[in-house]
Amino acid sequence: ILRNQLRIYGTWNSSFTHSSDDDWHYVLERLEKGRIAPEKLITHRFSAEELEKGLQIMKDKTEDYNGKEVIMEQVKNGTNKKLIGLVMLDKNIARHGYDVYFNGEKTGHITSGCVSPSTGKNIALAYVKNNKEICTGATVQVMIREKLHDAQVVKRPFVEKRNRV
Repeated sequence: ILRNQLRIYGTWNSSFTHSSDDDWHYVLERLEKGRIAPEKLITHRFSAEELEKGLQIMKDKTEDYNGKEVIMEQVKNGTNKKLIGLVMLDKNIARHGYDVYFNGEKTGHITSGCVSPSTGKNIALAYVKNNKEICTGATVQVMIREKLHDAQVVKRPFVEKRNRV
């Protein structure tokens, strides 16, 4: 690209390994072959001088942009799911994709789980139905190897912020 007119940034989960099978090469190859049409993803174009205007549109939601209808509906009526933090009450570890149950009903799924390096507890994040009863202190169950295991809903982040002196 002439004079660095385009910059491509990855997400935290993308990989660049200098091999032909990493995420960056995969996407660039599809861009080159026309399998991805980036122009359909662009709703506005701004010069550097107009950048503030672009940010203001997003902040004030004054003009149309991709996903505006969905976002405005969620702002008005809320969403049907929420992200919760969990601490397992036994030694099992909730992993990505495991189902979460509340009062015997499947209510969501685990997005990630591990042993906390700071606390040593088995922690997890889960998306569940937006049920007021599923709140801090509530007990839910996680299906691990065809057996339900109790977990307590906790506040996020799992570790309190420590101020450095």
